[in-house]
Amino acid sequence: MRLRHTVIAGLLIAVSTGCAVAPLETRHQRVPLPAAEEAALTEFNSGDYAGAYEQYAALAAQSPPRAELWGAASLAAARAGRLDDAIAARARARALDPADPWHRLRAARLLLAASRFEDALREIEPPSSCWDQLTKAQALRRLGRPEDALGALVSATAADPLAPLPLQERGEILEALGRPAEAATAYSAALALDPSQGHLQLRLARNQALAGALDPAFERYRRALLVDPGDPAAVAGRATLLVAAPRLAARDTELRAGRERAWRDFTPPRTPPLPPVPLTAIAVGIVTELDGFRLKCASAC
Repeated sequence: MRLRHTVIAGLLIAVSTGCAVAPLETRHQRVPLPAAEEAALTEFNSGDYAGAYEQYAALAAQSPPRAELWGAASLAAARAGRLDDAIAARARARALDPADPWHRLRAARLLLAASRFEDALREIEPPSSCWDQLTKAQALRRLGRPEDALGALVSATAADPLAPLPLQERGEILEALGRPAEAATAYSAALALDPSQGHLQLRLARNQALAGALDPAFERYRRALLVDPGDPAAVAGRATLLVAAPRLAARDTELRAGRERAWRDFTPPRTPPLPPVPLTAIAVGIVTELDGFRLKCASAC
């Protein structure tokens, strides 16, 4: 059984540095593995990543060598904190299967995690996907080349307009460069794609305030405090804005009064039960070598 990720329509996959999930994902009907591979997988799933690495490396070295087993060994080594072994194992996987872009991307991200930024850049060239471009941008950023990193992030967004991570990274670079208006635009675009990223609300509010957009910044802080009334950054940001623009206090009081009136006057709607509808078939995808994923739906989910 080959170990590789499968692209699934509707999934936005967040690639994290240096790690992924278990070499063989649990499946509805998993093909039985040879006993030695099953033992290595059991070690991995039990949390003994060092032991799993040793077993996978031994299996991968047997004749004929198999790229997917070196990939599994790399994954286990990364989980065990053995970056050098993870990098070496992934290099073997890539040498055995050079056409697989997954091995190249994983190798570059391992080098990034090891602070080998120049090597990561060489590994990912030429970038062929959104995640390649994101990895390139992160390496360039850490090498002190923010403008080049911004260019790679533009290419990442062009490759996948629905990916929020390149926009978030772009906002962080622009913020560090002292360009708050542009940073706010990038953060706003990232939040439009993934509103669950609550930490970006505060980043967006801070940069809106720095750019002079006090009213939208105040609204962002207000929303953040509705979620977590004790958030110190939101409390401090709101207080700063109230000092800078006292008129916002009157607006806040008016909003609170309006919400209280709406709550007091609310009457639950009375609607007849909806007629039964047939269930729509959905496609189920299988992914391996991932740390996590997000499901998104454009309609009622």
